Amino acid sequence: LDTDYTAATIYEQFPDKTTISIFFQPHRGATYFIENWTSAGPPFFFGWYEFVDRLTLFRFHIVSEVARERGSFPVLTIAYLLAADFRAYRYGVSSAQYRDALKHADYQIGRILGDLKRAGLLDKLHIVFVSDHGLGDVEKHFDIEKFLRKQVGLRVAPGRLWENVQFRPRLRHYRKYNCVLYGSGDRYWSLCLRRPVRDDGGKAVGFAPWPVRPTADDLKGYPAEAGPVNLLRVLASQEAVDAVAYAAGENRVRVLRKSGEVEFHQPDGPGGPISYRVLSGDEGSPNAERRVGSLDPLGWRGDVPADALAGEPMSPREWLTATCETQFPDLPAQITAYFRARRAGDVVLFAAPGWDFGNRNRAGHGGIRPLDMHVPLLIAGPSVPRGWLKAVRTADVMPSLLQLLGKDPPAGLDGESFLPEPAQTQPK
Repeated sequence: LDTDYTAATIYEQFPDKTTISIFFQPHRGATYFIENWTSAGPPFFFGWYEFVDRLTLFRFHIVSEVARERGSFPVLTIAYLLAADFRAYRYGVSSAQYRDALKHADYQIGRILGDLKRAGLLDKLHIVFVSDHGLGDVEKHFDIEKFLRKQVGLRVAPGRLWENVQFRPRLRHYRKYNCVLYGSGDRYWSLCLRRPVRDDGGKAVGFAPWPVRPTADDLKGYPAEAGPVNLLRVLASQEAVDAVAYAAGENRVRVLRKSGEVEFHQPDGPGGPISYRVLSGDEGSPNAERRVGSLDPLGWRGDVPADALAGEPMSPREWLTATCETQFPDLPAQITAYFRARRAGDVVLFAAPGWDFGNRNRAGHGGIRPLDMHVPLLIAGPSVPRGWLKAVRTADVMPSLLQLLGKDPPAGLDGESFLPEPAQTQPK
């Protein structure tokens, strides 16, 4: 993982200071990366996730030893806990096992905070609690691979080749297929598709090499065993599918739901204003209600300013604030950012509430609903004012911490500090 991304890490902002990563995989630049699979591997294999978390937090004794040896506390320590996540997958968010995992995490974190308090350090440190994603109960599964192969008629690559497979055998394998799937959290699934090669009459006669992406028109008439298929409409019509997203040009993304289709356009790229427009509505609505200006496929009327719903651009932060309490929080900025990524899929599926695209977990994440997007974020410490912020992003944690620690954020960060400027900050 650490050799396969270019974004700056927070550890790299302190090359002359001690930084520690405990069981947290993105750790490039950390002075110490603490992960002992000899002790943590077997309990993880047997599903003793609470024991793994206890081992993770027990390794804070290494933080103390480093602090004593160097004469100062590390400028940054990050620890990752996994028990609540894995208990939810197996038993569901509504289960007693999930609540017990939360209580266990609370107790073990309390041990660490208690030690810091007894050492006279707690009021000198900044403490942050945050989750990387939300979780929701899953009651039904939709086998997307089987559906695409059997019902749609695509040649879907079975399984997946991992990073240790060299390029040439990987290429030989995937040349045999026109669709590769990948996902995360089971409530998000991505389709990578080869672009059809067409003759002068528009008939598909083959497929371009893998790096060539299909166009939006290709997706609406994609070659399948029984003939061309509107892949977008077929997928969006499935009960398990909440939304289908695809790129419709540079910095232009469309989201198709059963209730209609919308488009987000961010012509200036990252950080620039985003406009919204409705392309179509529910085909079953009376004609008088099907006028585009009266349609509301995302249910945003009453929450999002009327000017924005009519096409007036808003900044990504304005969209975040306007949509954070709707059923599709921060969708404009998040979905346009996704399709700028080099490894974004050509078609992206998001599962409806209660569904996922896996086959066994009883909880999932990765969708675009509040249960997927909303997470807790708590921060306390010197110069952090008491208060409540309506809407920030987890990407804002890094620049906020850098501000507290007197560092300028590196260029190109997605986040921005949610704390007052230093001159305006009041002591806690």
